[in-house]
Amino acid sequence: MENSNGTFENLVNEISSGERQALLDKLTDSSSGVVEVSQAKDNLSLQDDKPVEIEEQYEKEPLFSKIWCFIVGLFTSRKAVDVYVDRRILNLGISISKNLPGFIDVKKRNLTGSSYEKFDRLSSIGSFFQDNIAGAVA
Repeated sequence: MENSNGTFENLVNEISSGERQALLDKLTDSSSGVVEVSQAKDNLSLQDDKPVEIEEQYEKEPLFSKIWCFIVGLFTSRKAVDVYVDRRILNLGISISKNLPGFIDVKKRNLTGSSYEKFDRLSSIGSFFQDNIAGAVA
C-alpha cells in the first residue's frame, strides 16, 4: 500500500487537535523572541562576516598546487586563481556527490531531477510553517 503523504503530513495527521493547538500556542509565545534573536543574528552576521578572499586562500595552498594551477592556466589562457576556483568547485561537487549520491551530476554540472523534487518538497513544508507562524505572530 503506497502512501502519497510524506512523513511530516503523517505526523501532523496523527496528533490530536488539542496537541496541535498547544504546539501553536507554544510557537505564538516564543515567536516574538525567535524573531528578535534571528534579527540580532542577521545584524551580527552582516557586521562580522568578512568576504572570503580567494587570492588569500590560493596563497595558502601548497607550492605544487599553485604550480599546477599556473600550468593549466597557461594552456587555457586563464589566470591561475580562476583555475584554482574551478578546481575547488569541482572538488566540492565531487564531495557532495559522494555524500549525497544522485543529488547532483558532477560531469554535467547540474542538479538531478530527484534534487528538484526534494527542494520542492522542502519548499512546501517550509510554506506550511511560514503560514502558521505568520498567522500566529500577526
